[in-house]
Amino acid sequence: MIAKEKEAEILRLYHGEKRPVGTIAGQLGLHHTTVQRVLGQAGVDPKVVAPRPSMVDPFVPFLVEQLGKYPSLRSSRLFVMLKERGYPGGPDHLRQVIGRLRPKKPAEASQRLRTLPGEQAQVDWAHFGKLAIGRATRPRRQPDRRDPRPLVGPRPADRAARAPPAPGRREAPRPRAPRP
Repeated sequence: MIAKEKEAEILRLYHGEKRPVGTIAGQLGLHHTTVQRVLGQAGVDPKVVAPRPSMVDPFVPFLVEQLGKYPSLRSSRLFVMLKERGYPGGPDHLRQVIGRLRPKKPAEASQRLRTLPGEQAQVDWAHFGKLAIGRATRPRRQPDRRDPRPLVGPRPADRAARAPPAPGRREAPRPRAPRP
């Protein structure tokens, strides 16, 4: 909250001396939004700056028509089409305008799966090569196909979700999968 004297000074500088908001803010050491808020509370309508005309403005109806017919049409192709029609600008600004004009894809409904700790386990798959039991080995089925075996345990991304070790205790080393 600013003092009433500062509010009066803001109003005097704005109405009496016709100073802009930024100048008043700099002179009084206030933020420009504070000056705008005081002026708004005093009933001063905020200045609305009219947007400047753009080089793309004459071509917007054509862009809307083309994007309505072909919503997946690339910006580079639209740029070439506008250049043939006399567009004097560059592709970067046009790409931004096309992004605003392009029809949006409808949002898909989805429901997030939420589970409590310990309710669900996640398993990654790894290839271990041949399985040896005693002197017997189980060969691969085909040389080009891998034999997937489950590697049970939390994924590395789930490490952050685990509880930290108790104070004074070290975290046990994680078992590693053997290399093929």
